[in-house]
Amino acid sequence: MNSFTRAIACCMAAVSIAAHAEPDISSGNHWYTLCNSTNKVETLSCIMYVRGLRDGIDALTAVTAAQNFVCIPPTATAGQLRDIFMKHLRDYPQQRHLDGSSLFLASIALAYPCQRPRS
Repeated sequence: MNSFTRAIACCMAAVSIAAHAEPDISSGNHWYTLCNSTNKVETLSCIMYVRGLRDGIDALTAVTAAQNFVCIPPTATAGQLRDIFMKHLRDYPQQRHLDGSSLFLASIALAYPCQRPRS
């Protein structure tokens, strides 16, 4: 085996190992761990994830009938939303393998349901 072939084999092995070591960042388990971390970078990642999800919900409610599904108060902070999300993940550990964004939406919908107009 020449040195070029060895180098290619090593690169392929490294990529294969890295691919298997990559965490599933879409699951509730990942976000539960990250949001509970004492590492400032991981904590900031959690807050930014929550902020992005809230921005997505705000955009969705601006253009669809979903505005009757969830009503986040404009004064709710990303920290408060993270706390609601984390409580949901703690209360329903059997769901943590599910998609994090779906779990976030479920937790926010339970915390901030829209008031139905009375007939």
